[in-house]
Amino acid sequence: MRNTLKWISVIIIAISLCSCSIGTLFQSKSPTSQQKEESQKQIQEPVAKDAKFALKVGSPIIYVNDIPIELDVAVQEIDGRTMVPLSFFADYCQMKDLYYEPTNETITFSMPVDPSFLPTESKIVRLEQPGIPGEWYEIAFQDEFTGKTVLAFMVDQVQTGKEASKIVAQYNPFATQPTENEVYTTFQLQVKLVSLESTDHYPLDDALFHFVDPAGVEIPTTHAFRLQEESIGEVLQVNQVASIPYAALHSPEIAPIFSFTNNDEKAIYIKIQSS
Repeated sequence: MRNTLKWISVIIIAISLCSCSIGTLFQSKSPTSQQKEESQKQIQEPVAKDAKFALKVGSPIIYVNDIPIELDVAVQEIDGRTMVPLSFFADYCQMKDLYYEPTNETITFSMPVDPSFLPTESKIVRLEQPGIPGEWYEIAFQDEFTGKTVLAFMVDQVQTGKEASKIVAQYNPFATQPTENEVYTTFQLQVKLVSLESTDHYPLDDALFHFVDPAGVEIPTTHAFRLQEESIGEVLQVNQVASIPYAALHSPEIAPIFSFTNNDEKAIYIKIQSS
């Protein structure tokens, strides 16, 4: 604590989530009933409506939609950061469960935010623990032409056994016939361009996609192939999805695995199995 007022600098990002691009301090005086009434009279818009905040370093007054609110202490600048009482924003940014833990000097609170600001936990997939059908998996890599690129993959519409064999026979009556110890699996490979850096499109190519067994041994093209005659030939725009039908011939006990590996040697793996 800097002094008895217990100044606490809160990460600027927390306040930016509620459209307040300034730092914070912990202690403040809540607005009086009269001030709240005046504020409510002039601010009749829904909670989601933007509000205008005006403040000046050295002054204890903050204007909310031109209505003055007095703080216990003046706005201060410390080490290049503008400091405002955090509890003030608890009133105006819908913060809840605001709590200070003196033992480790930690502040916790919750508040509504735009979901796009929230970090997400990356799905880690590898050969030993591949992804599953029906879920999207992203991979970011550096491409020679498109720069930093992010693709997403999903395997769905998986069918195994007789129904899959019928689909393959319709596509190619001369396709390899399953032996007693083999079955066909058909599926759709969904590919989505999430973002890229240098161009406005990303070209797909057959060579990008591989199919392997659980040991990582590549399945030959006679046993893993597209169910369409022409090549993929897709050029994806951002947020565009390409749906590509595939079939794989394999042992009933060993499900094939889709694999995408880029120049950074990063890889993504999705197990192809019906539910």
